[in-house]
Amino acid sequence: MPSSKLSFFRRPDQFYPWLMFLLFSLFISIIMAVPWPVLNVHVIMPNFMLMVLFVWIILRPEICQYSIFFALGLWQDMLLSIPLGIHAVSNLVLLYAISQFRQYIFARNFDFIALCFAMTSVVYIAMIYSIAFLFFGYHANIAVFAVKILTTNLLFPPIFAILLRLHRGIVHLSATRLR
Repeated sequence: MPSSKLSFFRRPDQFYPWLMFLLFSLFISIIMAVPWPVLNVHVIMPNFMLMVLFVWIILRPEICQYSIFFALGLWQDMLLSIPLGIHAVSNLVLLYAISQFRQYIFARNFDFIALCFAMTSVVYIAMIYSIAFLFFGYHANIAVFAVKILTTNLLFPPIFAILLRLHRGIVHLSATRLR
């Protein structure tokens, strides 16, 4: 469960994982803002930020702070040029929901983690579209909604593998600094 105090600043060996999380999240959010044209017909934009946040909540819950997730949501909104607060609220709901069920998700195999991510991505993306529709009058095509969910779920396994390898490298670096 995320803590409200920034206690990781007191120990330098715990500052490095937090900094890597923040820098990697900012980098992925910039990549997410770039549309990917496919055959000059459709533009797909997988939600890389959702993948990164989901994996970091599962692997490193001690560095996931509500204030950081809120700020990353505002950063996403600014990059995507949508009204401020849509991703910020969605990120806070994501952090709370996944942190409540983290022990059940993390204890299972990859198939269960992928299934949990699939359900989470549907709810998260639907929440973003419903907030945009209800409060800002944004009308989205159901095909865009379906393609976003499909591409996000299809790209989750390689992103998870990359983040898991990065996580193991960070844990190894932190362990060597302790000695």
